[in-house]
Amino acid sequence: MDNEQIKKYLANELSPQERNAFEQEMESDPFLMEAIDGLTMSNPSWSMPDLNLKEIALNAGIDAHLNKPKKGKILAMPFFRYAAAACIVGVLALVSWRLFLAPKALDEQAIYAAYFHPLTHPDGVVRGAQSKSDEATAIQAYENEDYFEAIKYYEKLVSNNSANVKNNLFLGVSYLATNQPKKAIDVLSKITNSEEYHTDIEWYLALAYLKNKDLQQAQAIFTMLAKEESYYQKQTLEILTKMDGKLATTK
Repeated sequence: MDNEQIKKYLANELSPQERNAFEQEMESDPFLMEAIDGLTMSNPSWSMPDLNLKEIALNAGIDAHLNKPKKGKILAMPFFRYAAAACIVGVLALVSWRLFLAPKALDEQAIYAAYFHPLTHPDGVVRGAQSKSDEATAIQAYENEDYFEAIKYYEKLVSNNSANVKNNLFLGVSYLATNQPKKAIDVLSKITNSEEYHTDIEWYLALAYLKNKDLQQAQAIFTMLAKEESYYQKQTLEILTKMDGKLATTK
């Protein structure tokens, strides 16, 4: 088995018939199978340029061991197979370190998806169909989970009265529900000094920072919320546990 066939197999460039023939040969050649396993564990999705660079690097490092004079002749050895197999122990150690010892990268989007739920509107029960006010229309759209429609009316309400904390809060939550964390941050960060809906504001602002990958800001707010007895305390502690020691891996 030559190097090019091995590389084409790893790069998934063999035809189905060629791949089947390669795998049959691999089954009868344990050394070749170990080499393939080692390289696959090192990188499950090799490209041909990656493999060419790998071959060059390995060749430079162990060329003296693969081409030794014997009885006045040079022994040409199947480089790629033997070089790959020689790396198996190191690859296994590296994979074990990655799986069990290395800090796992923080998946902030998964955490956000698990904990973001739109806030129930306290005035939802007064959304009478006969009411035509902007506020009633905004509440009705929000309760119907038509968040883009809710945003249209909440933006108008906030523009007319920027001091209304409730409307700012539900505008921010609607932005989050429509995947607009930066806008949510802009709105919610302006009302953090309010005592009304204080923990709700901080919770959704922290989630907005998390969604926007501003992890330091998110952690700071979650840390503060964790010290306060509120509906969000348990969830906040869970999130902080998931974030603990992992911020450095995201930089």
